[in-house]
Amino acid sequence: MKKIIIGIIIILIVIFGTYLVYLGNEAPDDTNRITLNVSGSPLELSKVIEEIETDPYFEGYDNETVKWMKSLGSKYVYISLNEIIIMDYSDASKLRTEDATDVYIEDIFSCRIVENHTLGTEPYKDVLYVKDVEFIRENITYYEV
Repeated sequence: MKKIIIGIIIILIVIFGTYLVYLGNEAPDDTNRITLNVSGSPLELSKVIEEIETDPYFEGYDNETVKWMKSLGSKYVYISLNEIIIMDYSDASKLRTEDATDVYIEDIFSCRIVENHTLGTEPYKDVLYVKDVEFIRENITYYEV
């Protein structure tokens, strides 16, 4: 009888431990999320890399950052005022980015940073590789005519 009770206790401990591990893996990780904003349509990463390597504006860029960017493969890029933001197609498709001539449309979203690099010192931008994009809202600014 004593062995049966010990066996039941061990089984309950294993089940409870498995449940706690499950809860830990399923808990949302909102503490590592940041909010960013972009405008316009996404660009192909390969085209952005080509521009960095050939445009005089980027002269003196960090070679290691460009090598890292190349290693990411086929991704999409948004260029904001302060960052170059790289993401997968599935995350880029969550944004409602549009190009328009008479308005400025800005998408605001939250995401998690996978990696952060820089192209160098001023005037260069930080290069962020992000995932888990969640669209927050769209700001539209109309130009006065």
